[in-house]
Amino acid sequence: MAVPKPPVTDIFANTVAGTPSDLWDVPSYLDSGFPAPSGVPVVPPLGYFNWLFWFASIGVRYIVSNGIVPWNSVETQYTAGTTVQDTDGNFYVCRGTATTGTHPSADPTNWFPMNVLDRGFTGQYTTPIAAWRNFLGNRAALVDHQGFFGGRVLSIDENWLPTLPNNVTTRGNGIFPPNSNWAYLLHGASAGQSVTMDGGGSDSSLIARPWGTLLRLATGGASGGGTAAIEAQGPLFRMAQAAFSISFDFAVSSLGGGAPAGSSSFAFGLSDGSIQSNVSDAVFNGGGSAPQPIGVAIYAQGNGNPWVNYVNVTGTPVTAITSTLLATDVIHRVRWDILGNASADNGTVNVITYIDGAIAVASPGVSFSGQLFHPFFRMSSSANDLNSLCIGPLQIRSRLYSGDVGY
Repeated sequence: MAVPKPPVTDIFANTVAGTPSDLWDVPSYLDSGFPAPSGVPVVPPLGYFNWLFWFASIGVRYIVSNGIVPWNSVETQYTAGTTVQDTDGNFYVCRGTATTGTHPSADPTNWFPMNVLDRGFTGQYTTPIAAWRNFLGNRAALVDHQGFFGGRVLSIDENWLPTLPNNVTTRGNGIFPPNSNWAYLLHGASAGQSVTMDGGGSDSSLIARPWGTLLRLATGGASGGGTAAIEAQGPLFRMAQAAFSISFDFAVSSLGGGAPAGSSSFAFGLSDGSIQSNVSDAVFNGGGSAPQPIGVAIYAQGNGNPWVNYVNVTGTPVTAITSTLLATDVIHRVRWDILGNASADNGTVNVITYIDGAIAVASPGVSFSGQLFHPFFRMSSSANDLNSLCIGPLQIRSRLYSGDVGY
């Protein structure tokens, strides 16, 4: 049957002070109960029963009136699953081994907060809320007065979807499309270089994706090769003692049939902002005037050759060959996780490159602290070789650590 809720009544013997008196006394048989030696029960004093009735009734009223009972500094029986209200007004549940006398709010290892406030107290609406700012000082996220996050700590989605398709074919460099976050470079001995946003998906199997191809770089020509690049014209984020991920889909296509020639190359990742201004026809393929930016990237040269991981912190790139080969019209997904030393379990900064969901290269001990990053995409084609690099949506996610909190 259902247990009825007890009525609100006065506590038994509530007019008597809660200390031993002529009316009651704490039973001396509190641990053993009233004994019955040789089967003859001991007749307890009436004061013992008065105390028991008082203790039982005050205990029930205390629980009913409080709901969740306040934490007690001398309680020794807090075990896993115990729920209390600490002196800070918040509720905690014990998930480990409680230490007598240690407040739950001071023991996050063993006591977990149960929830956030249902709503903020009236006075809190006149005080600042917790806010996180990016390196420019702009608020990137916040915690409202209910304790919930507003937005994300840092979240950037680039879909390259202007109102109308944009296409640039004139060699040179500039901002593309007008007033956007992206700068372009088209360079070469002949026509054929282009940058297209919101279109150009017909030549790549990226059209199998719901969004198709959103950004396309195309290079090549009968009388000479060329280079096409696009790079965030301003840094999109700054590496602090934090962690962030950048990811997108990509596919390489041959516009003239066949496959990219051996000297045609492709690269993309995060740079220091020097990609769009470098007119070299080379793309990371071995010194000379080829771009060697501070940052992380992958690059490949020639069909059937492997994609190479690139990490450059000090000006001297460190490369590692991956097991993924350049192939036409094959969709891949690349992601970089860059972890500050406050984000990694081992306390070490890391750069981790994923291709198609698997770790391709892990670079421990690599620190980009304070580095400004520009996402970029770059490719070059040799003469008589027409190729394109197709990119899906770009996603950037970041989380901050406690030292990034500002008010």
